[in-house]
Amino acid sequence: MIRSSKGKRGKTVVKMLLPLVLAVLLALLYPALGDSTREFRKSASFKENANAFLIGTSSAQATRQHPVQDMLVAFGSGALHITDPVGKLFVVNGRAYVRPANYAGELQSTGSFVNSAYLLGLEQGNQPVAVYKLSTGDPVPLSELYEALRASYSGKFAVLGVGSFDDVYARPVGDQEDPRPNVRNVGAVFYGIPDPGKMWGEGERILRTEALLSAEHPSLSRSAKPEEVLAAAAALDPDDIVRVYPESTLRKATVLVYRIQDFYLYNDFIELPLVEVAALDPTIVTDIRYATTHNFTGKRIYGASQAYLALPVAERLVRVNARLKKQGYRLKVWDAYRPASAQQLLWDVVPDRRYIAPPNGGSRHNRGAAVDVTLVTLDGKDVEMPTDFDGFSVQADRYYQGGSAESRRHRDLLQKAMTAEGFVPVTHEWWHFDSPDWWEYPVLDVPLR
Repeated sequence: MIRSSKGKRGKTVVKMLLPLVLAVLLALLYPALGDSTREFRKSASFKENANAFLIGTSSAQATRQHPVQDMLVAFGSGALHITDPVGKLFVVNGRAYVRPANYAGELQSTGSFVNSAYLLGLEQGNQPVAVYKLSTGDPVPLSELYEALRASYSGKFAVLGVGSFDDVYARPVGDQEDPRPNVRNVGAVFYGIPDPGKMWGEGERILRTEALLSAEHPSLSRSAKPEEVLAAAAALDPDDIVRVYPESTLRKATVLVYRIQDFYLYNDFIELPLVEVAALDPTIVTDIRYATTHNFTGKRIYGASQAYLALPVAERLVRVNARLKKQGYRLKVWDAYRPASAQQLLWDVVPDRRYIAPPNGGSRHNRGAAVDVTLVTLDGKDVEMPTDFDGFSVQADRYYQGGSAESRRHRDLLQKAMTAEGFVPVTHEWWHFDSPDWWEYPVLDVPLR
């Protein structure tokens, strides 16, 4: 009987200790379960400080153009083309993504110029103060990442994260409903930063967060370095830009943390570098018809006979001329950059979109990104072409099969050389060619003098 009593007491002790032992084991194996902030573990730290730049205000509509290659990350509003309505804008590692206004159309991107109304971001060269990794387990709210960081860093900080959202929460903002529904199970690049003007009424404690969302889910090693995180962000193929609220839940994330010392106004706006074609290649002949009365208006439109193009477009044209010289020909330029004010004068005479771009949207000539050209021999003599410049007739059509065989041969030779260097022909004017990236250049009204 005594032995039986001891056995019962032993079993009772085991029953009492078993839950405690299990709890200890679970705490050792899964320490984050007891404290959700421990889900975000620092994998690397650095002694660095960053400065954030600010362009415009969130209510701005007018845009100015600048290059994006020098931008590390930013969000705000803007457009790719100077005539487009302002939409959502996100920049990551030197590439800009724009969601058109009213969510009309696909996400667009550019790696060169962007027209911004408002941007809040970091320039290239800024270094993170730490790298955090979200350990495996159940999804956790984005707010817990920020709370974990506040426990370690005082003052302002920004985050650039790459990972997967289990749920993207989009609640109404003020009296404006967000047109996007909640999104689940998406890959993302997300960027959060406090607003220096506190225009959202949240101050320094809550970060404004925007994200690029993608169907694909980026993957990073357990101890990813900052350059690996940036490379993963640049490699993502996004299809949307959304505002991400703190209630949104993360399943996976690797996060770069930047300590913000100060905000400064970003003034690195560009004026498009126009260069004279003859300065790059004096063997290209120029005969700028709108600087004479020998054009369809019968009037002198330009103040000087100069052929200017955006520098990359001019360099492309020089390569075409080098290609043609091997075949016994050279280029002659009839028109290149055209001041925007001159566009209205041409439209007033020929209001036909096939031949003249409407002045309200700007011509590709106004951007220094289109050129009207023909061929001459190496000794500068004109060759036979289907029409003269600005011949507004069916004979000017690029695929016109009438006229002499020699004129068609010259026309096709010109087209082949131009397209070989990337220029894009138009249907109704055999002499007109666009730069393949014409929309990346702004409409200008610099007079030709």
